[in-house]
Amino acid sequence: MNFHCKIFILTNVLWLTAARRTDKWPPQIIVDTYGHALAQVRNCQEEYNIDARTIIEFEDSSDLNDLPNDRSLKCFLLCTYNAFKLVVPDSTKLQVVELLGAISKMEYDDRTSYLKMTSGCKLRSKDLCEAVYQLNVCMKKNNNDYYYLVDGSDYWIQRLQASSSHNSNDTLVTETASPSER
Repeated sequence: MNFHCKIFILTNVLWLTAARRTDKWPPQIIVDTYGHALAQVRNCQEEYNIDARTIIEFEDSSDLNDLPNDRSLKCFLLCTYNAFKLVVPDSTKLQVVELLGAISKMEYDDRTSYLKMTSGCKLRSKDLCEAVYQLNVCMKKNNNDYYYLVDGSDYWIQRLQASSSHNSNDTLVTETASPSER
């Protein structure tokens, strides 16, 4: 497996992985790193005419042999990768600077879950829509309990807003505290 393929798989794991969405999963670093592009992800949904039901069906399905696999879903997945600037346009190469920063900030167990999910996944198509789709299918097969899609839904927006609110409160406390209180 070449270097670009390994990085592509690792990138995919970072933002696309948990049928069990909670306030702790996916890790907040994923929300913070990629939250800026949620509006673009919604545009991808519109561009490829993907409704929430299709996304949920793909994300939550436990029947891994009967996943939705139409072209619009496949290209929606690629569009989201592009929205997060994970793919160099018109290539199979990835942008890795943000990815490596996000991984380094994760807790050990979170990194382990992501790596388990990507184990053995390979690019198997020169068609980027198909390649991204197949990587997602592979990750679901490896660790479906942790698989999730960043889909621009209210869940992601609320997580991002909660994080922003928390960070604003931290700043406010720091700025108003006297030197002896810090």
